[in-house]
Amino acid sequence: MTINPPLIGVTAANLPTPDWDGRLSLDRDGAGRLYAEAVARAGGLPVILPLTRPPLAPDEDETSAPGGCGPGALYANARIFLARLDGLLLSGGGDLAPPPGAAAAALCRGVDPARDVWEAALLAAALDADKPIVAICRGMQLMNVSLGGTLWTDLPSERPGEVAHEQKFARSRASHAVVIEPGSRLAAIFGQTEIMVNSGHHQGIKNTAAALTVAAHAPDGLIEALEHRAARFAVGVQWHPEGQAAAAPSRALFRAFVQAAAL
Repeated sequence: MTINPPLIGVTAANLPTPDWDGRLSLDRDGAGRLYAEAVARAGGLPVILPLTRPPLAPDEDETSAPGGCGPGALYANARIFLARLDGLLLSGGGDLAPPPGAAAAALCRGVDPARDVWEAALLAAALDADKPIVAICRGMQLMNVSLGGTLWTDLPSERPGEVAHEQKFARSRASHAVVIEPGSRLAAIFGQTEIMVNSGHHQGIKNTAAALTVAAHAPDGLIEALEHRAARFAVGVQWHPEGQAAAAPSRALFRAFVQAAAL
C-alpha cells in the first residue's frame, strides 16, 4: 500500500443482529470483507460508509430526491462524506425497492428503501464532485435507477433466458461469459472484449438511463455493464469482481478504479 492511499468509500448494508432477548434487529451496518480486500489489494484504503439519516428539514421526508442533486439533508450529508473521500464503491446486497404496482414485487428480497435513498445521495454527490465510482451488482442497478433507468424486478419470471444469473456455487468461480463493447472504458481496462464472470442476481437492467451507455452484455442479451457518458470514471458491473480476486479482469478493474481515485 502506498504512503497516502486514496480513500475509497464502500457502501454498507443494514445487517440483522441478535438482540439481548435473542430476536433479530437491524442495528448493525457492514459490508462484505471481499470489497475491502479488493480495494486494499489495488492500493486503496477502504472506508465503510454507514447508512446515515441526518435530521430532515420540516418540508422534507425520506422520499425527497437527494439523488436529483437538489437541497436536502441526505444529499448535504453525502457531500460531507465525498469531500473526504477519493472514490465511491456502491456494493452489492438486497434488491432495490420495486416501483409501485410492479408485478413481481412480492418476489423481491432484502429490500431496504432507506439504503436506496442514502446511496442515491452518495452517488449524486460523487458525480457532482467528479469522484471515481465503481458500482457492483445492486450498485449498478441503483446507479441506473437513480439516473432515470428501470429494472426487471425478477428476471426468472419477467425475462427468462438460457443464462442462469443466480449461480448455485461459490462466487470465486465463473458461470458465464460477458461480451465487452469495443471502445468502452472496460474494454480498455480488461484489454479484451470477452471475459468469464460470476453471477448472483435476480434483478437486472431493463431500460438504461440516458446518462449511461451499455458496456457489456451476457450471452442472453442482458445488460452486464454500464458506463457514465460524462463522468471522469463511473462504471457499473452486474457481476461480482470482488469475488473473483484471482481473475485478471477483476484485478485490472479495481486497479484502474484506485488509480483514478489517486489522481
